[in-house]
Amino acid sequence: MKREFTEEQKAANREAQRKRRAKNPERVREVGRQSERRRRLRRYGITDIEYQIIWTLQNQSCAICGQTTVPTNRQWHIDHCHSTGKVRGILCHHCNLLLGNAKDNTSILEKAICYLKENQN
Repeated sequence: MKREFTEEQKAANREAQRKRRAKNPERVREVGRQSERRRRLRRYGITDIEYQIIWTLQNQSCAICGQTTVPTNRQWHIDHCHSTGKVRGILCHHCNLLLGNAKDNTSILEKAICYLKENQN
């Protein structure tokens, strides 16, 4: 049975958590890093060292556009083949969306390139 909390209890819990985080921000960052490492290994099968190797080989930039920074509210994305699960590289948010919206279909991307070339101003 799931425990139900009142709005006052929820607010008190949020405030207590805010204070804990403010008291030890480095611990909060480290827990976040550890969580990201575990998620990366579980989801993509790559270790932190393998991630760093990929990132270094890409000159610490997006594998598609070459951008070296991402907006603060975005992250770098691990691009992978959805059918094989093989990691292809690390992408910025926009390039990751580009491939995702094209459903990793090269003919869609080729048609988009043709469309852009035909409609240049």
